[in-house]
Amino acid sequence: MSLRQPVIDISQDGSCATVIEAYHVKAWPFEIWIDAGFVYDGASIPEMVRPYIGGPWDPRRLPAATVHDWLYASHVLPKWLADLVFLWMLVLNGHGILRSLADWWAVSRFGHAAWYSHDKAEQFDAVYMGQITFF
Repeated sequence: MSLRQPVIDISQDGSCATVIEAYHVKAWPFEIWIDAGFVYDGASIPEMVRPYIGGPWDPRRLPAATVHDWLYASHVLPKWLADLVFLWMLVLNGHGILRSLADWWAVSRFGHAAWYSHDKAEQFDAVYMGQITFF
């Protein structure tokens, strides 16, 4: 199963992207909507390994990275659950179980700085840029 790709506009320097069309993804057991205008930095992949595993805007990771960045910005879920959503979306997008587990391990182990980088005002703004429901 491949997830629908978000429609984004990547900045000229490649450091961030803006969601152009509202992004909706249904991936049992959750459904997520992210509004147009959400700005994020994509998958955080060190420069030295990008030639081997892909960059921040790699389509294999893009749906999961978009949702994960919104979850980190909004704090609507605890970090551990946001990381599991990321893993599940990678698997659903056909990323491969071993590669998905490696990506999940990296964000669960090294994502704390990104998680804590959003102050309360940013979290408040991000909450209103999307929605998650579980079914």
